[in-house]
Amino acid sequence: QKGLALKDKGIESGIEAYESFLAAEKSLSLLDFNSAEKDFSKAYENLASAEESLKEIGEITISIVKNIPFETKAESSISLLKASKHIAKSGEILSSAFNLLPLDDAISPVAYINVLIGDKDNGQAGYLIGVFRAFQEKLELAKEELAQANYYIKDVDPKDFPQEFQESINNLNQKIPILLNLIEIAKDYASISTILLGEQRPMRYLILFQNSSELRPTGGFIGTYAILEVSNGKLQDLSVDGIYQADGQLTVNIVPPEPFQHIATGWSTHDANWFLDFPTS
Repeated sequence: QKGLALKDKGIESGIEAYESFLAAEKSLSLLDFNSAEKDFSKAYENLASAEESLKEIGEITISIVKNIPFETKAESSISLLKASKHIAKSGEILSSAFNLLPLDDAISPVAYINVLIGDKDNGQAGYLIGVFRAFQEKLELAKEELAQANYYIKDVDPKDFPQEFQESINNLNQKIPILLNLIEIAKDYASISTILLGEQRPMRYLILFQNSSELRPTGGFIGTYAILEVSNGKLQDLSVDGIYQADGQLTVNIVPPEPFQHIATGWSTHDANWFLDFPTS
C-alpha cells in the first residue's frame, strides 16, 4: 500500500519534471538562459523527489525487484531516472554558464568595445578573462554530470518502455556523447579566447577593412586598417587610419607578382591581398 502511494508520488514528480524540461527547451530556444536555468533546476528537484520516493520503498525491496524475472524493467526505470536527474543538473549548469557570457554586448560592436575597455560595473581590467575562466569551470561541472548520465543511460533498454517513448530514449543514447564532445570544444574555445584577450601576454592585432565595391581576391580593396592592442582582457589601444598613410611609409620598392606588373611597378599595402589564400595575402 505504501509502495503504491509512493509510486503515484513518483509519477507525479516525473510528470512535473517532464513539464520543466519542456519549459527549459522553450527558454533555450529564446536564448533566455536565466529562465532555462530555473526550469532545469525545477526538473532536477522533481527527479530527486521521484528518486527519494524509490528510496522510501526501501533498498531491500528494490534489490528484490531487480533480481526477479522482470528485473530489466525495474533496472531500466531506475537507470533512466538517474540519467535524467544528471541531465537536468547538467542543463542547469550549462544554462548558468551561458548566462555568464555578455552575448548582448557581443552582438553590438560598440557595446563589445565598452566591455573590452573594462568591467561593466567598476572599470577593472580582466573582466572578460574572468568570465571565460568561470565559463570553463561550469562547463567542466556540466561535463561531469553528463558523463554520469551517459553511464546510467547505457543500462536503459528502450524496449522496456511504451512504444511512444522508445525513440526519445534512443535519441538520448546518441545525443549525450555528441553533447559531451560539444562541451569539450566549447572549453577549448573559451581557453583560446583568454589567450586572444592577452591573458598570457599583450596581443596586437591588425584589422583590414576591405571595400567589396572594388573587388580583390580576398574580398575587396584594402582602404582602411586598424591596430588593436589588448592585455589581460582590457583594450589598451585602438587606432584606425587610411591605407595610404601606411603605404607612404614604405622606403623599399617591392616587386609585385608578375600579373600585377603591367599596372604597377611597386607593390603597396593596398594591393597586398593579391592571393586568394588569405594567410598568404
